[in-house]
Amino acid sequence: MSPFRYQQFRDHFLQVLNPYFIKAAVPPEAPEKLDYGDIDVLVEQHFGHRGLSIQQIASLLQAKRHVSHGDSMSFAVKLPSELEDTSVPFAQLDISTCRQGDLEWGFFMNSYGDLWQIIGLTIRDLGLTASDRGLHVRIPEIEVHNAKESRLFMTHDPVLTMQFMGLDEKRFGAGFNTENEMFAWIAGGRLFSGSNCEQRQNSNDRQRLRKRPQFKRFLDEWVPNNQHLWIKKQVPSRLQVLQEALSEFNLQSVYNERLQRWQEANAEKEIMSKIASTIPLDNSEKLNLAMRSMKRWTILSSGEGLSVRSEPAMEPHYQCSFSTAVAEMGEKNVLEWVRIHWEDIVEHEKQRVKTTKNERDAAKRS
Repeated sequence: MSPFRYQQFRDHFLQVLNPYFIKAAVPPEAPEKLDYGDIDVLVEQHFGHRGLSIQQIASLLQAKRHVSHGDSMSFAVKLPSELEDTSVPFAQLDISTCRQGDLEWGFFMNSYGDLWQIIGLTIRDLGLTASDRGLHVRIPEIEVHNAKESRLFMTHDPVLTMQFMGLDEKRFGAGFNTENEMFAWIAGGRLFSGSNCEQRQNSNDRQRLRKRPQFKRFLDEWVPNNQHLWIKKQVPSRLQVLQEALSEFNLQSVYNERLQRWQEANAEKEIMSKIASTIPLDNSEKLNLAMRSMKRWTILSSGEGLSVRSEPAMEPHYQCSFSTAVAEMGEKNVLEWVRIHWEDIVEHEKQRVKTTKNERDAAKRS
């Protein structure tokens, strides 16, 4: 549909929806867009409010068809009689529900077509990730093992995000009349580097290049033709960006705790793998029993080393930390202790299982 017809659709249906939500909004489309398809609406529910059902919303919109998928709903809607256009009898209206307080961020992330697809690519190598939850900085030591666990939440405030990236928030608010204006705004950020645009190694990037014309124009045409804009720019390193994020968003203690917790868990995983190799069992079921037994029936006493418990520790929080034992006794001594005691410990666990089963059977008979 034409830009004029799209605006009529958008304004009319926002007027219909706004009274029933905290807010309903349509993010601005890509600059210079001439042909419009779906109308994408973001709505914010009242906290604790179940909201309108899809059938109730369909009735409000006088939709002919509707379908839901997760937090999104799609409706086939027709313009009211005073706005009817026989060339566009129906349009698709997509409604996405935001958590309370998240609509502003969702609006920001979905504005101006592929804008955030492009920014996301340019900040990836600096350890930053923008998701539907907000802006995150990634911890390098954790990322190589678990990308999701490596993320530290920074903010979901669009203004703070733009300020951190050195992007002009007033210019963003004023909007972009041309694609070139938008591309220049992205490149004007303090973290932008043309070299970061060359990192197109993952499948999502390759798919966007095939399916997203604006994304492709930026990378294949605009960046090669405008390198003079940033050729002398000094972009901070990933470590500098991490340090800035920890300082500006007061994340140092969270970072320390997350990294320490991961290092401890990783150290425990490594020593447990070596313990598994020490126990001479080929049968996986028997080996799993032995490993569970080691955690439940072993205790580390400060200054005394490892010993066999008199009662099992069934809760993980109270079970033995073999990585701590390594720190106190040395890996060689820990593995030697395991080699000597593992059979006795497994027998303790087998007896515990047998006793528990007998007690359970007796309770059923009584």
